[in-house]
Amino acid sequence: MNKRRMDIIHTGKISDNKGAYILGFRLAKGEPIRIGKLGNFHFKEGFYLYVGSALGPGGLAARVRRHLRMTKPFRWHIDYFRPKAQLTTIWFAEGMKRFECAWASALDRWAFTSCPVKGFGASDCSCTSHFFYVHVAITPAELNHLLIGYLWACSHIPINTIFI
Repeated sequence: MNKRRMDIIHTGKISDNKGAYILGFRLAKGEPIRIGKLGNFHFKEGFYLYVGSALGPGGLAARVRRHLRMTKPFRWHIDYFRPKAQLTTIWFAEGMKRFECAWASALDRWAFTSCPVKGFGASDCSCTSHFFYVHVAITPAELNHLLIGYLWACSHIPINTIFI
């Protein structure tokens, strides 16, 4: 893991409190990727959003640290996608409430996203998916502005952003 990414954790930008997060990825070129037991899927070039929660030991810092590592045992659907894409942005909110599904539901209805793989990241809930493709040409800063405003309107939870 590079120094810049480790600094996100060590400087306290992300605490060990529990919470929910969204990882923003950029896939440089379209390609087929096997997503564990879900199977093989072709992913288009562009931005993707993954919604997760960090309610276990170590909270947000531990979960984000795991997602930053490139070498690890594959445990979650996102672990199969992660080596192919560049992590560009982390959005997160602290708290014990499970608002990960509320965010996933909001993104499933959002005009700027679509669901590329049903069930991705949603094995333990009734959500359609926790993984979304941003189907408009947009910069990370523009996406941040739109996403923060949209999620605030849906959940009224303060959200922090870190660009990597």
